Amino acid sequence: MASKDQDKNPSELTDSNDFNEKLLQRADKPVTIPEIEKPKLKAPKDIVRNVQ
Repeated sequence: MASKDQDKNPSELTDSNDFNEKLLQRADKPVTIPEIEKPKLKAPKDIVRNVQ
């Protein structure tokens, strides 16, 4: 039983890691930087006021 658990653990960990990496890559692919940059360039004063 112990050996079976050990065999399952590494494979599960690699699976989750691959899945997470794919999700991260997918999230990075969409247009996220322009969205964040647009408001900053659009109204920097508003952001500064909100921070203060």
